[in-house]
Amino acid sequence: MRALLAAADALKRDTMRDAFASVGCEVRIVDGVDAVLDAIARESPDLVVFDEHPDVSMVDLCRRVRALPDGGPFVLALTRDVDDERLALLLDAGADDYLLVAPGDPVLEGRARARARVVTRRVDERLARRRAEGTLERTERLLGVGDAVSAGLQHEINNPLAALLAHASLLEQGLHEPGEERELLGVIVEQAHRIADVVRRIAALRYPEDSEFVPDDFADR
Repeated sequence: MRALLAAADALKRDTMRDAFASVGCEVRIVDGVDAVLDAIARESPDLVVFDEHPDVSMVDLCRRVRALPDGGPFVLALTRDVDDERLALLLDAGADDYLLVAPGDPVLEGRARARARVVTRRVDERLARRRAEGTLERTERLLGVGDAVSAGLQHEINNPLAALLAHASLLEQGLHEPGEERELLGVIVEQAHRIADVVRRIAALRYPEDSEFVPDDFADR
């Protein structure tokens, strides 16, 4: 899992870097708001962790990340703000989670590692969901292609097959005595019906199991 970390304070930066590295993240440190947004656009990281910045509010930064194509990565905001309304605003702006980082926090390192474990699990779940959605989308496209191909094959095979069976039937009616010609016509008709049966089974794949499919009998045409 690839993570970007932007924190001006050296203690917070080192603490968060070590915390996420301890759970297997590849952490890259970037400086500045523009550098964060540029790195997200170029590298498509799975996770971004950023601190409060003097040039832009956390809320605005979250909104700018969410405005990126595909909504951007998972966002963990480091904040000192304990006001519930402002924290709610931060989450509404696009932060997926936050970690309260108070000056001189004696257990910051432990809390950072605990939050890193939780966040990486959530990121893994998000990535798995996106992969599943992508697989489903590709499957639906393939099914659509298969449906079109199936319908096209039916049309291209059924029409000449119907003509073949009709002419074979006419020829058979003109033969009044049993012989080799009648036997050969019987083979043609039998094999044509086998082809028709294959086409019917292919067509049946295009319909739900509980739908009714009425087969076409070419011999009656």
